[in-house]
Amino acid sequence: MKRKIFVNIAFILIMAICFVKIAVDNNRTMETSANTGIKIKILVDVEESKMYILENGICTKIYSCAGGKDSTPSPIGTWKIIKKGKWGEGFGGNWLGLNVPWGNFGIHGTTEKYSVGWASSHGCIRMNNSDVEELYKTIPIGTEVTIVDGPYGAFGKGLRNLKSRNVWIRCKSNTRKTKNIRIF
Repeated sequence: MKRKIFVNIAFILIMAICFVKIAVDNNRTMETSANTGIKIKILVDVEESKMYILENGICTKIYSCAGGKDSTPSPIGTWKIIKKGKWGEGFGGNWLGLNVPWGNFGIHGTTEKYSVGWASSHGCIRMNNSDVEELYKTIPIGTEVTIVDGPYGAFGKGLRNLKSRNVWIRCKSNTRKTKNIRIF
């Protein structure tokens, strides 16, 4: 019994060391990418509430994030980071501004950790403070940011499900006869 517990603890420690090494390697890659010519792109899927960091087309990091609510959606499309700044209050300290022509949209942190992981923002991409701080340090101005809303875009959410119900409409045909039409 003691041997089994020892083996399980050893396995957990080895896995933890591997995860730490992967995390350190990912951070080191992102820190040096701005200086080595690696092309970085950011893909945000607001339906999944995930942000993907792509280096030369390969996903190297995934973050949890929050997109806009239905009433204040995130700007779907491909944008560029045009400015960085330090913002206070509820914005978590770091700001990466996007070149969206019809508003002031960007990527920022939040003091409300519970708001990350679901559509809760006013259109910006909201992240945990530690994550956006890492992006602020490593992502250069001019980085391309593509924001999508799931694999089907507006068609994935824009169409309503119709429920069957017994509604009858009386209409007159060209022959002046009345017909009953069932609507689903």
